[in-house]
Amino acid sequence: MRLGRRRSGARRRYRSAVAFAVVAAALVAGAVAYGAYRLDQRHSAAMHRLAGPWRIAGTSLAQVRTAADDARVVCLFGDGRGGQPPADILQRLKEGLAGLDRSTSDSGTLSQAAGTLGMDAARWIGATQPGTGFDAVRMCGDQSPPTTSTSSTGAGADPVTYAVVRADAARVDDLLQQQVTADGHLAQRSAAASLLYIVGFCVGLLVLAALGAVLFARRVVLPVAVVAEQLTRAGGPLAAQDPRAPRGWIARLTHAAERARATLEHTQRDARRGNEALTQVGPVVQGLHDVLTACGHPGTGVTIATDLVAAEGLIAGDYLGALAAPDGSTALFLGDVSGHGVAAGLLAVQLKSVVGTALRAGLGPASATRAALHAIAYQEERFTTLVVAVVDPAADTLTYVNAGHEEPFLRRSDGTVDRLEPTGPLIHPALDLDRDAWTVRTVPFGPGELLVLCTDGLVEARDAAGREVGDARVAEALTALRPPVPEAAVTALRTMADGFAIDWQRDDITVVAAARTDKPPRPPGDR
Repeated sequence: MRLGRRRSGARRRYRSAVAFAVVAAALVAGAVAYGAYRLDQRHSAAMHRLAGPWRIAGTSLAQVRTAADDARVVCLFGDGRGGQPPADILQRLKEGLAGLDRSTSDSGTLSQAAGTLGMDAARWIGATQPGTGFDAVRMCGDQSPPTTSTSSTGAGADPVTYAVVRADAARVDDLLQQQVTADGHLAQRSAAASLLYIVGFCVGLLVLAALGAVLFARRVVLPVAVVAEQLTRAGGPLAAQDPRAPRGWIARLTHAAERARATLEHTQRDARRGNEALTQVGPVVQGLHDVLTACGHPGTGVTIATDLVAAEGLIAGDYLGALAAPDGSTALFLGDVSGHGVAAGLLAVQLKSVVGTALRAGLGPASATRAALHAIAYQEERFTTLVVAVVDPAADTLTYVNAGHEEPFLRRSDGTVDRLEPTGPLIHPALDLDRDAWTVRTVPFGPGELLVLCTDGLVEARDAAGREVGDARVAEALTALRPPVPEAAVTALRTMADGFAIDWQRDDITVVAAARTDKPPRPPGDR
């Protein structure tokens, strides 16, 4: 009961910590989002003023200056009694002052300076009206403006001249440039702050990703590694430690997870194979399996061992056999029908019967191969490879035909391994039935030497890294046999295939091994 209370209290503390972390993260995220919003607002406002009011104010001020200069020209070069500026100049001056007033209405100092400019410009235009008797040179010349206030309206106040209007325009221009510079700096600072915010956000994402990876390793990868170790300790095809295991804890955990997955797949494959066998018709399946795996008895002076593993259930597309020929020699054969499963297995049974019958009748390897070609002639979507070997203990020879099959291995007494290369094409319905397409070859084969026939399912078996068993590994295993007997060869190759069993269901695996025993006496008639 106390243990249960402790666990309940730990769960409550864990939930509280998680809730606090979630709330804190939400508050931080909200603060960051609000800060980003404010930065964006300031930047947008500065850019709006630069692109809107200040640009309009600059254009309007330039229009006021141009109109004032045109009015000054009319004033100076009139008839000497004062010249009224044309209506278009006055209209441009009025529009410029109105645009300047609208665009600067949100800035107190600039708006006040623009208003002063408008009043002084109006008074200057009014003082230069015809009939006022004004001094054109004084009112429209370049003399410096008086030191008294230009906005005075009392009696005796100095009249507003062009120089005063020009000074007012210059002051408005200075204030406008100050506003443009200030908003430009504000926009730059806002852009820099936004960039820093983006960088900080990316850094935060990286930190969250790292924390997520650590949490994933602790919550997922480590438990998988524990499961892998338990499976390894329990024993099985992956129990042996791999000396080439990667370094680094992440790589080791990944490797352990992969080993666990491979072990589970191996177990599931065995269970699936049993289920597939149960779904097939039991007696028929078992009968076909017995026919395909039955090897027969070799002749005197030869010992053999075989092994056949189907890719699906119990029925394979590989077929094998061994029998004593009428002349005292021993005939061996191994074939591989394309595909696997029930259809390939039925054709394999038929081919095994045909090849075995031809050899029992005393026909040679080439005739047995042609018999297989006639049997498969109407199987348009199927083909087969076949190797037929005849061991003659009396003559210490091995006569064979290799119809496109995996090259057999011939281990010599000194440990070297030779290959029996193909002597003709694979057996396919497209071949000419009347053409002799296969050559018969004979090589020495004496006591202490070992012949191994296998299908490509053995040499092409792959491990988790995608590496194949390959011809070199098979040759090394045969060289290492002490003594080189068929049973030891079949066991060694089966163990090797188990180590590369990740993709076992890809193809059937069959091995036939034969060796010479003591040399039998030659019949009297053959001396």
